[in-house]
Amino acid sequence: MYSSPTSLRIGIYGCGAIGMYIGTVLQKHSNCSVVYLVRSNRLKESIEQDAMESVNIVPMREDHFSIPLSELDISTDPCRMKNCDIILVAVKSMDTEAVGTKLSSILPTDSDAIIISLQNGIKNASTLQALLPNRRVLAGVVAFNVVKVNSTFTQNTSGSLHIEKSPPSVNHGAAFTRTHLENLFVSILSSTVPAIPKIHHDPSIKQTQYGKLLLNLVNAPIALSGKPTKEFILNPYYRLVSAECISEALLVFHAAGIKPSRNATRLPPLLLPHLFRLPNQWYTLLVRGIMKIDPKSKPSMLQDLESDQYQTEIDFLQGEIVAIGKKYKVSTPVNEMIHKEMSKVCKRRNGSPNLDANELLLRAGVTKTISMWYEILPLMVVGSLLGIATVGGVKLATM
Repeated sequence: MYSSPTSLRIGIYGCGAIGMYIGTVLQKHSNCSVVYLVRSNRLKESIEQDAMESVNIVPMREDHFSIPLSELDISTDPCRMKNCDIILVAVKSMDTEAVGTKLSSILPTDSDAIIISLQNGIKNASTLQALLPNRRVLAGVVAFNVVKVNSTFTQNTSGSLHIEKSPPSVNHGAAFTRTHLENLFVSILSSTVPAIPKIHHDPSIKQTQYGKLLLNLVNAPIALSGKPTKEFILNPYYRLVSAECISEALLVFHAAGIKPSRNATRLPPLLLPHLFRLPNQWYTLLVRGIMKIDPKSKPSMLQDLESDQYQTEIDFLQGEIVAIGKKYKVSTPVNEMIHKEMSKVCKRRNGSPNLDANELLLRAGVTKTISMWYEILPLMVVGSLLGIATVGGVKLATM
């Protein structure tokens, strides 16, 4: 049985930018106790050295706050997770299997703990569920970005947090307890608004994950460029590469019967490539109200390269699109190129190659052509009104 009807014991399994941000926001704005699990003493010491006396949290829509280091329960012992009511998994996707194996060995058989994956990619929750067959495992989507600089964690893009809503189940025993616990946790999350901008208890989480994957396809091109996110997306020729990655993904999804939702993308997903191909004056006009991006914001993949960490999530992003494309015989040349280039970077272990837009376009085989407003804007308006759009000559229902 969980700890109490008004407070929960929360475990943060993985203390990168997202894990620390969500954990500290919960600690600040609720009665929950939070334990932060890091995988080594070196990482624990690094957090403590960076923080010195406190950790600073900077939400976009709320005053910043600090939590003294002495009030942060940071541990390297996975056994600290066994008494938690909610375990938020925030490790890199390549570490998911190890986390599931560890949790299966330490969680008591009578525990009603719910495990929630807050990771990029599509398959993390199912990987955890396979390793924890008698547990409730939920997927989550974090549709905003957090950047860590020393002891400061800054939310620098707007967006929402989605937690999978379990299907209706029998209202007795463990199923009833876990459903009540799940609803209680979502209610507690809702009390953290606006530090976490919006909370969605999402019954169609898989479609939301595929929508977020479309956005995450921009991460690797940015990492190859070495540019901050805002500088990258304000360059129309860099955007062309991202537009091709997303266009290929949409064709792959169509072939596989996958319907990404707009929950994470804001716009209907089929309009994203068209938006990315617009000239700057139209792109900035349309995107201004969609996303507020801090000039220093960088995707975690680029942050990894800058920190000499070369185990990136490329296999779970571009790699996922390439794999589905091969299964359904859909060509994905640009995503394949990005995947190969990032794999080379990780093998060389020499940071970002800092490719300029012309070089990235050349390697991708993408024509340096910006769409004209009179070609694209009517399509966007009609597509929004009628719920249809075209990608690569294929007419599809907006998803």
